[in-house]
Amino acid sequence: PPAPGAPPGPPRYDRAAEEAAGKNMTGLIVSSGLTKPVRIETGRLDAPVAALQACTDDLLKSWGLDAEKHKTASSPVIAPMSPGWLPQGTIPFSDYAKFAGGGNQVRLMISAEGKPTACNVFSPTLDKALNDKICELLMEKASFTPAKDAAGQAMASYWMGSPMFFGPPMGGGRR
Repeated sequence: PPAPGAPPGPPRYDRAAEEAAGKNMTGLIVSSGLTKPVRIETGRLDAPVAALQACTDDLLKSWGLDAEKHKTASSPVIAPMSPGWLPQGTIPFSDYAKFAGGGNQVRLMISAEGKPTACNVFSPTLDKALNDKICELLMEKASFTPAKDAAGQAMASYWMGSPMFFGPPMGGGRR
């Protein structure tokens, strides 16, 4: 549970629990969008989970982050609700469909002070000029609750998600 007075956030990621859960999973069923469900036998998934965790550790290192601290982090970076960092009209309404399927995700590197230090768009579906503008605005205006290490101290980390949630506050103040 979060410390008293701390902002709510997602539960702490437990690497060992994820690996243990993989031992009991030996397949998956795909039923949505099909006329008949399909079962895919995979064998135990604990080894693939461990491999993905090692890959994540390597990725964190390549981003200049402390993978060891991330293994025992008590909280990830937390974005505020409806922060208004992207002014109305930054992303044309006609472009919102381009976010479907996880397109145009933004990765922000976040300092221990909660400020972005780098911005990268992956799986871009918007034009480069608009993505550059989104990154420029986020680098200038964004502020997050930083990630916390095992001792609850702020640490550098990252945030990934869609820029469509960074527009004006919901409701926009109009009546």
